[in-house]
Amino acid sequence: MAAARNVNSRRVERQHGSVLLLVLVVVAILTLGTATYLELMQNELQAVRRHGRQAQALRLAESGAEYVKSLVALTPEELQLAGGLLDNPKLMQAVIVDDPSDEFDRGRFTILAPAQSDGLYSGARFGLENESAKLNVNALLAPGAEDRAIDRLLALPGMTLETAEAIVDWLDPDDAARLNGAESEYYRGLQPGYSAQNGPIADIEELLLVKGVTPELLYGLDQNRNLLVDEHERPRGLLAELDNADGSMNRGWSAYLTTSSVESMAPAAGTALVDLNGSDLQKLYNDLKPTIGDDQAKFLVLYRQYGALPMPQESGGAGSQTSTGRPGGSGATPGGAPMAAQGPGGTSSGAAAGGPGGGNQQPSVEVSVGAVQLKFEQPASQQLSSPLALVGATVQIPGENNGPPQNVKSPWLDEAGSYRDLLTLYDVAKAAASGRVAGRVNINAASRPVLRSIPDLPDDAVGKIVSRRELEPDRTQSDQRHAIWLLIEGIVTLEEMQRLERYITVGGDVFSGQAVGFFDAGQGVARGEFL
Repeated sequence: MAAARNVNSRRVERQHGSVLLLVLVVVAILTLGTATYLELMQNELQAVRRHGRQAQALRLAESGAEYVKSLVALTPEELQLAGGLLDNPKLMQAVIVDDPSDEFDRGRFTILAPAQSDGLYSGARFGLENESAKLNVNALLAPGAEDRAIDRLLALPGMTLETAEAIVDWLDPDDAARLNGAESEYYRGLQPGYSAQNGPIADIEELLLVKGVTPELLYGLDQNRNLLVDEHERPRGLLAELDNADGSMNRGWSAYLTTSSVESMAPAAGTALVDLNGSDLQKLYNDLKPTIGDDQAKFLVLYRQYGALPMPQESGGAGSQTSTGRPGGSGATPGGAPMAAQGPGGTSSGAAAGGPGGGNQQPSVEVSVGAVQLKFEQPASQQLSSPLALVGATVQIPGENNGPPQNVKSPWLDEAGSYRDLLTLYDVAKAAASGRVAGRVNINAASRPVLRSIPDLPDDAVGKIVSRRELEPDRTQSDQRHAIWLLIEGIVTLEEMQRLERYITVGGDVFSGQAVGFFDAGQGVARGEFL
């Protein structure tokens, strides 16, 4: 009996040991489960915090874009006093949005734009980019500019004739493909098929639909578009076949093309420029006299009434002048406006405009503009295409009491000093009828490839422009406040400036950039592009 009791006792002891082991296992499982749960919750908390942090950084970046709106709404004078829009670290670097005592929660934004070195893009600056520093693809086929469209595109790095013709085919209104281009017939054969735009495009990204345009060529090496070429960003696709030693294709063609460049012809909000082609000549004279002086205002009215005499024809080589007054003229005044029919002896007939009649063969006499008495009842017969048309011009008016016709020479002479005098006229007046002009290139901000795309700009002028220009010239004092600074500084001739004027500007009222939102400490960065 004693032996039986001992066996049962050992069995009971073994059973108690199994329960303890089972409890230990359960406790371990519960502990591991609890730890896993806590880790998951911790990860979830971190993810929520990170998401919230990223959302806050995005709001900071959006605050930067809104901040830029407030800046571009300032008057030109206020902007100039503040340091400008294009390169201004004081206004656009690490601007505080939320300023608590804890640096972890202190939020800021920075505004960035691509910087240039010697006319080529390199790095970033604190400021905005003027869209008028780019070539507007929708302006390539503007009336009178169509023949230059392909040559302008070929000025861009990496551009081929085939791709340039395909882009122009995409934009032009017809369905006739150029020799190397493509129209809807080609695109409908793709999978999936589509038709050519045959008109203006809304965004540069639409060019990816064009034959020969690839993401690599359009956006370049900078795949993440942070204005830098990171170590992992290597040439790919067609980009690998191009020489990019100068970095001209780091941002691809998107660095040089736009659809958004436009400029207002008003000098500031709430003001208006004098219309040089207004029908009320008395008002025109009264508006201009206080600013440009009596002689200049008088001559401008006389020009509008009688037009300009043709320049004397010179014999000689390629640089000789025609009877229209400028090389290559065809019935146009120096500014490009229609000229009155010529009477005997090469003078303006002016019969319909009240000028010297065709039968008046008396030799003309020269009089100073100050000695002329204006007759405002004489209506305007001549439109002024540009203030440059006034330079070196001569107006012939009828003589008094059947006397000989009188020749009045322009107070704006064909010399550097008089070119500078034109700046005041450009400050207050315009010859264009439209209130807004799209597509002109800002020569003070454009890169070398875009400068080379400007028709009739001499090759040697590009380097001179890059070395002498001011990014944001003083709007009241600097000669570079108007594009005719090229003429004033002798970079181009008067004839070249007259041909260039329709393509160039130093203005532009559309800006782009990147807004970066971040915190003084901890994670959370967001970056967005804006226009």
